[in-house]
Amino acid sequence: MRSAPDPAPSTAVLDRAAVRAEMEQARLDFRRLTADATPADLRRPSAGTRWTNQQLLFHMLLGYLIVRALLVLGHVFGLLPDEASKAFARLLDSARKPFDLINYLGSRAGARIIPPRRMTAVLDHVIAALHKHLQRETGSALRRGMHYPTTWDPFFTDYMTLADIYRYPTQHFRYHQHQLTLSPPRGQPDARPPPPGPVKLTTTERDAMPADSDGRGGAGRAGARPGAHDRLGAGHGPGVPPLVMLRRLAASIPGLP
Repeated sequence: MRSAPDPAPSTAVLDRAAVRAEMEQARLDFRRLTADATPADLRRPSAGTRWTNQQLLFHMLLGYLIVRALLVLGHVFGLLPDEASKAFARLLDSARKPFDLINYLGSRAGARIIPPRRMTAVLDHVIAALHKHLQRETGSALRRGMHYPTTWDPFFTDYMTLADIYRYPTQHFRYHQHQLTLSPPRGQPDARPPPPGPVKLTTTERDAMPADSDGRGGAGRAGARPGAHDRLGAGHGPGVPPLVMLRRLAASIPGLP
């Protein structure tokens, strides 16, 4: 099997400073959101998902946590022939249903294990690590990529470079930020970002959406529901209970008991 050729230089160069600034702003916003949230806010259902606000906050954090695993995959498959990652993506697409459940239950369990004010410390640690990883990446590495399971996440495309992966967690964060139903600080207007643009939905997600009065699903209004979106179980497999996976995750993060 021949390895993949070195990617040709591209005029579209990743703006590392912009990516770092986006992550840093997300980190500060996450800290503000968790600090301002009341217990009633955290228990309130979010908009367009079956999670509470606290569970959705964990899911937003999870988008950054899984990126380190995605980067490892990108580095490995980026050196292999294109057909290797195509086959891998097809395999993951075929296993989407058990991971739908893991994704949903995983964020529920994670929110119980790591409270919101502890989530901020975890996000600080993860984003600091991603900054270091990004700084060390070569231009050639950032242009390499692999095929991804498009049924897993609305932000996954058929082929993504490492540069795309560094942008992914903040796109995911901003998308779900609009689904939070937290109360704005007293005396201040609602500062939530405007609704994101249209996002492709998988068959699983469309089927899970409640019908509107006209019989159509509700996907176009509130966004993707938990389902084939942001898998929690990367590297664990569908046979490991979500609570066990979250305990392993918590144990691997410095500063958590």
